[in-house]
Amino acid sequence: MNVRCPGCGATAEYSPTELKMICKHCGKIFFASEARGASSFKNAEKKPENLQQKLSKEEMRKRATIKMRHFHCSSCGAELLAKQTEATSYCYYCGQPAVMEEQLEDYLEPDYIIPFQITQEEAAQKLQESIRSGFYVPLCFKKFKVERLTPIYVPFWRIDMDYEDEQTWKYRERKSKYVYVDRFITGGGKVKLDRYTVDGSSKLEDMAGERIGPFDLSAMQPFDPAYLSGFYADRYDVGAEEVQEYAISSITKMYNAEMAEKMKGISTELYAYSPKYKVNKIDYILCPVWFLNVAVEGRVFTMLVNGQTGKVVYAIPPSKPRMKIAFVLWYLTMTVSYAFFIGSMMSSMFSESFDKDSSTVVAFFFSLLVLVPIFASIGCWKGAKKKNEEINRALYLLNGENHIKYVKDRGTDEFQG
Repeated sequence: MNVRCPGCGATAEYSPTELKMICKHCGKIFFASEARGASSFKNAEKKPENLQQKLSKEEMRKRATIKMRHFHCSSCGAELLAKQTEATSYCYYCGQPAVMEEQLEDYLEPDYIIPFQITQEEAAQKLQESIRSGFYVPLCFKKFKVERLTPIYVPFWRIDMDYEDEQTWKYRERKSKYVYVDRFITGGGKVKLDRYTVDGSSKLEDMAGERIGPFDLSAMQPFDPAYLSGFYADRYDVGAEEVQEYAISSITKMYNAEMAEKMKGISTELYAYSPKYKVNKIDYILCPVWFLNVAVEGRVFTMLVNGQTGKVVYAIPPSKPRMKIAFVLWYLTMTVSYAFFIGSMMSSMFSESFDKDSSTVVAFFFSLLVLVPIFASIGCWKGAKKKNEEINRALYLLNGENHIKYVKDRGTDEFQG
């Protein structure tokens, strides 16, 4: 299915700047409802579902399978081959965008869509600014110029859930010098998880799905295939049942962490708990994301830009020379500042304690002058080591083969760089 211009009949695409359809042939700007043959889409006018159909739809959405299927371009009639997860593509022969309506039938059709609001030029500018503004960004990245990004509607699940738990924490109370008694304290509460989103694509790492959000769900529109024209789009291949388990696991971790913070100083041992949850609603949404593969010094990096908010997500190795310079400057500044402070303290105290034991005073302040920067440096090194582990994990997850292939499969055969 292609969206046709009501003026000249040429293929039209959705424009993030106009928030309407635009015909590149005659320049006409119009709403999707005005397009030629708009009502011919099988799901354009939905019939009310009976209870059996609704239950069948919910049951089918719990699972997901991936297959290859054949399609025909509605412009030139050429045969196309695409994965079952791809809802849109471009014809290899005539270059026209194609919406594969068979991929969006029944339970495969999204409930809502968040249209692109950030253009390719705006996404490229935001990504460029983010890269160039980082002090620890290597020079090879700062010189890189962003030119072409791939727009993909990524499948997300939105979950509304009620969660509650009553927990018992154990601690020991000292009764005498050698006698301890176990004590218990109970606490809990209810949490309403509203509009919690989880990506429904196995190709998109969870870290990327979490970091690219949040999306402004108030801008959701009832799904209309016209929004897909001119963009790539995937359907989910992670079913609602699996996503629900992930959401329950996530909220359990958040809840337990919050309770542990409240019990800090009282107890550190969770003795008993009885979580309960109720899933009120699960919706299937398509969310806009700009993707970019960058080849730098023989390695490919995947970068993302939120197509609604402009938020930038990427992971690149920090510049080691800049890190060393920053550490040396920090160490010298701290040492000089501390030496000045110690010197002023010594000069004020010498007048009072010189007659007592000046050598002891000098030794004390000299030890402080040496030891404090050393211990501070050790603490800084431990923090840097932890941060480095986080960076390496992000580098591994965000720049994996799955993400690279996810973008490359959609027409970007040559990497930028």
